[in-house]
Amino acid sequence: MKNLEFCGPMIRFYREQKGMDIGRICIQTGIQKPLYVELEKGKKEVLLSTWKRICDAVGIDFVYLFKNEDVYEELYKDSLHALLYDDMNEQQKLFVKLKEEELKQSILFPKFVLVRFIYEAMNKERPSDKLMGYLELFKDVYSLSEQCIYYDYYGFILQKAKQYDQAKKYYKKAEALATLEHKDMLYYHMGMLHYKLNEPLKALHYFRRAYGMFEKSWNINRLLYTHGSIGICYIRMAEFVLAKNQLEETIRLAQQYKNDYVISTTYDNLAFNSFKMRDYDTCIRYASKAIEKNTNYAYLYFYLSYSYLMLGKNDEASHWILASKQIDMDKAAQGMMY
Repeated sequence: MKNLEFCGPMIRFYREQKGMDIGRICIQTGIQKPLYVELEKGKKEVLLSTWKRICDAVGIDFVYLFKNEDVYEELYKDSLHALLYDDMNEQQKLFVKLKEEELKQSILFPKFVLVRFIYEAMNKERPSDKLMGYLELFKDVYSLSEQCIYYDYYGFILQKAKQYDQAKKYYKKAEALATLEHKDMLYYHMGMLHYKLNEPLKALHYFRRAYGMFEKSWNINRLLYTHGSIGICYIRMAEFVLAKNQLEETIRLAQQYKNDYVISTTYDNLAFNSFKMRDYDTCIRYASKAIEKNTNYAYLYFYLSYSYLMLGKNDEASHWILASKQIDMDKAAQGMMY
């Protein structure tokens, strides 16, 4: 049987779900309380017969814990890969297969808690309290590579909450555990952190390191994001020509690999870069393309109206001023609906 290191934490999970007291389990099994506490933490190894005795006391089918173990192991690896490679189509297919109630009965449930944690860290402001509670039970028995991922994405959550000093601490913990295989996303997140701290040179350093690793692993989506991130560092450094060349190459690559999200955000960044260069014709071209891709940010309408005004095209400028007001009205109406 594999994954026995999760036996103790899984037993604790079931025991707490059922509201059972440790003392009662110790009396039924004849195991002394200090040893039992260590077992639940995953810090002691015992015979399979002892695990079975504990499972019987808690009301768990010990053998069923390991049912479909190989199938779930493969599903876990595929799910983790889809998340780290940001493959949205594959994520949707896999999450259909992840039936939580069935997974809770598997010894591999802690690994799927980590998968869900990464997903919610990427797609929500903060993972749910319920999920964080599960994670607290299992985090200490994850492998070193899984602990690295945990610290990395916990740092990312703190970064989104603008708790930058705390985020740095978690990134340092992740870096201490990381192999080359897991430093790509970590360096990407660290690049984002330094960009938000208005430290573009440090951000550029980490984005370049991440880019080289994404290139080696053929992680196309992350490669495209990082390529664009290098471009916005150049904008922050007022290296507008370098930024233009970098971002136009990002567009070419994103079109080649059909990543609409990167295309739309890069048109957005190219419009801003052109605006900073006072190249108003080019700004209009890229801002229009961004809006065509449903990137309806109010500042794009401002770029358009101001650029047309600078070119002496007052009617077009008025059109985009009115359009921006309509967007604000639409957002207000949506707010009232919800």
